[in-house]
Amino acid sequence: MVLAIDVTKNIEAEKALINSEQRFKALVQEGSDLITIIDKAGNAQYISPNSKTILGLSEELLAGKNAFELIFYKDKQEVLNQVKQHIKKNSFKINPYRFLNKNNEIQWFETFVINMTKDPAVGGMVCNSRDVTQRIESEIIVKESIELYNLLSKATSDTVYDWDLSSNLLKWNKGFNENFGYNDGDFYTINNWFNLIHPEDIKRVKNQIKAQIENKRSRMQIEYRFLCADGQYQFVLDRSFIIYKNGQSDRMIGSMQNITDRINLSRLLKNKTRH
Repeated sequence: MVLAIDVTKNIEAEKALINSEQRFKALVQEGSDLITIIDKAGNAQYISPNSKTILGLSEELLAGKNAFELIFYKDKQEVLNQVKQHIKKNSFKINPYRFLNKNNEIQWFETFVINMTKDPAVGGMVCNSRDVTQRIESEIIVKESIELYNLLSKATSDTVYDWDLSSNLLKWNKGFNENFGYNDGDFYTINNWFNLIHPEDIKRVKNQIKAQIENKRSRMQIEYRFLCADGQYQFVLDRSFIIYKNGQSDRMIGSMQNITDRINLSRLLKNKTRH
């Protein structure tokens, strides 16, 4: 006697489970996000194997440790406060915080949390942490540049400008009026600015700006002639700083100093030495 049982569905279910496990393993091992499972006290129950790639620390070294103890001490209390505030929610996000890696270097992380403490298969909070160091450092540079721009606007007699490279809009300080006779709202795009540069200088100015951006250089200094409201050209020394965000040029902040008297004096001295 032979008893034949159709196990096709069982085999297919096993294959699906294996494929699912392989996909999960690929996700946590090769993915750019660090996946952890912690209990309500913050003790690590699971750490994805890519922790060594992301932090320089293996999952064995991190296993059983308290996640909050690994956070940079200045940010620890803020992270704890955010967790306590949202602990009853099904999911929430923890704002960027600092973490010291194996080399004692600062890394910024942003974490998305799914509360699965009531799920018996998980029994903890699933944390998906993403390295946002490059983004935060860029934001810090922009913030510092804005603060510097505001200070310069108050402390200097130079003409200070802020050029948004994505929109090509310009902002000027009061020096635009005092040095060149224009109101700060008269010329608010880069094309307006370029039209005021002497025709013999404009190509050189554009080429230098283009070269700076293509070579990812931040600091630039250039001299050119600039048309004033009274129809006269003045010589200016333009010092600028280009800010890059996510590898792309984002803003250029600079100051224009009127050096006409210096240029005229230099020419006068040269003429006297010739005679």
